[in-house]
Amino acid sequence: MANRRPVIVFLILVLILLTLGVMMVYSSSYPFAIKYAERFNNDPNYFGKRQFIFVIIGLIGMLVAYKLPINFFRYASPAILFGSVFMCALTFTLFKDQTVNDVYRWLRIGPISFQPSDFLKLGVGLFFPAVMSRRKISGQTRAIILFIIALSAGVVYLQKDLGTVIVILGVIFILYFITHMTMAEFLLYTSGGVIFLVYAIFGTQYRRNRWNAFLDPFSDRLDTGWHAIQSMYAVANGGFGGVGIGNSIQKHGYVYAAYSDYIFSIISEELGMFGGMLVIFAILGIVLIPVFFSRKLEDKYERLVLLAFSLFVFIQSFIHIAVVLNAIPAKGITLPFISYGGSSIITYCGFAGVALNIMSKGKLKVQRK
Repeated sequence: MANRRPVIVFLILVLILLTLGVMMVYSSSYPFAIKYAERFNNDPNYFGKRQFIFVIIGLIGMLVAYKLPINFFRYASPAILFGSVFMCALTFTLFKDQTVNDVYRWLRIGPISFQPSDFLKLGVGLFFPAVMSRRKISGQTRAIILFIIALSAGVVYLQKDLGTVIVILGVIFILYFITHMTMAEFLLYTSGGVIFLVYAIFGTQYRRNRWNAFLDPFSDRLDTGWHAIQSMYAVANGGFGGVGIGNSIQKHGYVYAAYSDYIFSIISEELGMFGGMLVIFAILGIVLIPVFFSRKLEDKYERLVLLAFSLFVFIQSFIHIAVVLNAIPAKGITLPFISYGGSSIITYCGFAGVALNIMSKGKLKVQRK
């Protein structure tokens, strides 16, 4: 029974965030759906209904992942990883969905549109623990690891999705660092990461504008600083107790992507600092439970998969919330389990199902008396 308690708490926290996400997507997307009613079947609840469907599909995926044998993920991980990379590459072909500002992130097959880079997170979270759980890694394997890292990050970077690149590279770096990374590799990857970040921030004009807006958003309050200012206004307007669900002012055309990339600002406005802190604590619970549970597991692969899940949730959540608070330069990225988006919801629900599977069925270390 002692092993079931953290599993139950973990599941409850995930369900709470999913439920809150549906509520907040309904609320934050309502004005946008009304303004562009012709695009969304004249349905003001268009996004909320779709989010509810995404959650149902995600919960089914979570159940399937929970029921599958743990070794399935170990052996299927290469197919999931390279299949996701292949789908990311397809976003530049005839299968691509409509692009916004020449950004190729979505894939359309018939009536279904999705973002394959989200599925790549699951592939990375299952594949790299399988490689890094080995006792020794040869020089050839290290070269292969570097190639796969470059391939995975490169295809996402070409989609102009810097946020996902940072999340993926951050998870891989930490997993590699705590397992087999040599000092030479540490110096290589850290110096390369610094160079990449400098180029990513200052390499293009629009990213330099974002950096300047981060430093002083009020210097160009009607253009590059607009998103940061309106997001901070939303958080400030919420105060401690919030203005109430549905009563946000900033969602009425002020906060950009209020139902996805900036949904935490609307949560803070409608539920206040109190509600925002509860969300943060729930996320921390989802992150920390697998981390602490992993210390009890005997199988190294299972431990690393749990750690990979926690890292993905933590890093992505940190970036989202930091952007909302203008603590880092603006970067569009969703809040796991909450923001609108089928690909993100289904991926993280499936990954949570894997984590539940391992915490429920993983072999525990024998405790010495």
